[in-house]
Amino acid sequence: MTKLRLLTYTLALSVLTVGCTGMFAASETQAADDVYFLSNKQPSGGGDAALLTGTLELSQNCLVIEADFGTSYSPVWPYEYSYKRGASGVEVVDVSGEVVARVGERVGVGGSGFGPVAYSELNKHVFGNLNCPKPFWNVVGVE
Repeated sequence: MTKLRLLTYTLALSVLTVGCTGMFAASETQAADDVYFLSNKQPSGGGDAALLTGTLELSQNCLVIEADFGTSYSPVWPYEYSYKRGASGVEVVDVSGEVVARVGERVGVGGSGFGPVAYSELNKHVFGNLNCPKPFWNVVGVE
């Protein structure tokens, strides 16, 4: 009887584990129309302003800049910036509400890339999903 009881408990635990795993996985997924928008946690005091030019795109629900030289960067926008869904798709807006970039259009952003050492510290400075494609580009301004 003890072996039967052990087998029953093991089977029940297996079923619960599979059921709960599926439930948690479903609750942690993101809706297909969400956008991961990365921004600084506080206003920037400026910084390096190397120019990155390319096309703003969506990749894995993350905003990315497909740079002219072939590398994709996930932009970390200034603290005051946000995004909205406009008539032409996803748009990045500044503190005054002016559209500064649109998905599918060319963009030029001043800033600099985060180095490998900085990735370990990124969550201290950045709001958003840090699972977006690396490397990240710290945006200090948009042309």
